[in-house]
Amino acid sequence: MAYGLWRAFRRQDVRVPEDISLAGFDDREEATLMDPPLTTVRVRKMELGQACMRTLLERLHDPEMAFTERVLSTELVVRGTVRRA
Repeated sequence: MAYGLWRAFRRQDVRVPEDISLAGFDDREEATLMDPPLTTVRVRKMELGQACMRTLLERLHDPEMAFTERVLSTELVVRGTVRRA
């Protein structure tokens, strides 16, 4: 999604990050190949998968269990597409 925006901005002569800052989510490998490299939020996929599997197994064991909210950590990876305010 962020890559598509970046390309659209380039076609419209909008400069990243001089005119607009752009950040992505998921820290895909392609983020480092953009020019400038994409600032993004890194998600720990292994941790996310483990939490989902744990929740699924708990729900299978006890279908009546109360819903819970789990917050997993992320990391902001600052690269070249965000300008300091």
